Formats: sequence, structure tokens, C-alpha cells
Amino acid sequence: MSKSLNLVMLIGNIGNIDKKTLPDGATVVNFAVATSERFKNKTTGEAEERTEWHNVSAFGKLAENIAKYTGKGSKINITGYLKTDKYLKDNIERYSTKIVAKDAIFLDSKKEASSGYQQQDSYNYNQLSDNQDDCPF
Repeated sequence: MSKSLNLVMLIGNIGNIDKKTLPDGATVVNFAVATSERFKNKTTGEAEERTEWHNVSAFGKLAENIAKYTGKGSKINITGYLKTDKYLKDNIERYSTKIVAKDAIFLDSKKEASSGYQQQDSYNYNQLSDNQDDCPF
């Protein structure tokens, strides 16, 4: 039997973030994470930077915590997997690939988003049990 692995790990900054409640009451957040790469241009010898934007979705308690404790510009470590969706647009079959987050670690030393929450250390907010408050401490 062959083995396979679908694993994505990103460390970057959150761009836009969109929180929705599904008809069954579950929470989903869709957001973008920017990762940047710095390199030296082989032709000119000058330093350059390239930014890649990644579409990410999170569900349930993880989604609620991302929406509550982060915002645009927040640094985050996401672990998840790739998921490709197929859809029709103008009678043409198209594909969209996103990352489904399974775990998140918030990396800001203090909260820079508009909610005013200040985080002292990085913490894995996905590990909160259901009997705890929304506050991770």
C-alpha cells in the first residue's frame, strides 16, 4: 500500500478575513495569508521580495478563535491541508485550491488588530477544550 501526505505549513501575515455562520450554526472564517520571499536578482544583483497570497479556511472553534484574536496584519502559523474545489463559471469547468486550517498558532507579541486583545506569548488556540471560556487563560 502506498502512503501519501497532504500537509501545508505557513507562517505569514493575515490579509482580509471574513467570518460567516453556516445554516447549521457552525462558524467558518475565510482569510488570506501572505508569505514573502527575499532573494537576490541574478541579473541586477539587487535584493528583491516576492509575496504569495494563500487562501485559507477554518471551521468551528478554530475559526471562532482566529476571528476573535487576530486581524489584518496579524502574524500566524497555520497547519492544514490542500483542498481543491471544482465549479462551473460561464459553462467552463474551473478549479480553486485553498488551505483548510487544522491548527493555528498566533505569533504576534502583542495584538495589532482592532479588537485590542493583547497576547503575551504564542499559544495554540485550537487546543482549547469545550468546557473552557473563550479566553485562553
